[in-house]
Amino acid sequence: MFKKVGSLVAILVFMIAFTTIAYSERTVEVDTTDADEGIVKVLYENEDVDKAKFMIEKDSKKDYYSLKNTDRYEEFSLQMGDGEYTLVVYENVYGTKYRRVFEDTINVQIEDEESIYTKSVQNIKYDEDSAAVKLAKKLTKDADNDEEKAKAIYKYIVKNIKYDSKKIKTISSNYVPDIDEVLKDEKGICYDYSSLYAAMLRSVDVKAKLIKGYSKVTDVYHAWNEVYINGKWVIVDTTYDAYKEQHDRSYTFKKSASNYTTDKEY
Repeated sequence: MFKKVGSLVAILVFMIAFTTIAYSERTVEVDTTDADEGIVKVLYENEDVDKAKFMIEKDSKKDYYSLKNTDRYEEFSLQMGDGEYTLVVYENVYGTKYRRVFEDTINVQIEDEESIYTKSVQNIKYDEDSAAVKLAKKLTKDADNDEEKAKAIYKYIVKNIKYDSKKIKTISSNYVPDIDEVLKDEKGICYDYSSLYAAMLRSVDVKAKLIKGYSKVTDVYHAWNEVYINGKWVIVDTTYDAYKEQHDRSYTFKKSASNYTTDKEY
């Protein structure tokens, strides 16, 4: 079967829950085998293109992610619940102009929606060889429950990671945290704090979300976490509490939902 995309002819190979589009200089692979677990994997390679994006859409809500343009898959969450998802890969043409090189629509029935928040995904990336994962296991080895695990890791981050006020001025819009780099440098921005905390928690089987949005504790776009403890989601803001710790001010582990407004969650 042949499909024309722009001026290029693509060879489409269809397998169960797996699609590959191969061009002379471009490969796009979208693997939805684990969609029932809330995960989709994407591989994008094109030596002639500097930037590519992946869009996940459901019920008119869209999330965009920058793709690394590499021979390795990246994982993304289908965190908007059961239903129909549209998956699109775009590549940059010039400036801010992009063209669509892949599109598919899938119907998703997620077996356990909360289990999504224990997965490794692009912006909460971890594996068993990660220094942050090894530290998380060490910090929680004597913990009896999820709350104790969450507080042990929280305490370490708040006391040891400093806010990097210079970094926010230099990073690009497609920046994605590297949790081991943040841990090694012992500094980062709110996105780094929340990615590190979520990854460390997930690695020890504690459900955690990375949230982006707005908060009364700051006048700029912010990132924080929600942690599943004792049957409910609790707001935790390691960035704000690290600031309080470093300035000898009091703070509490749990935050009031009235002070936080979610824009995106992962």
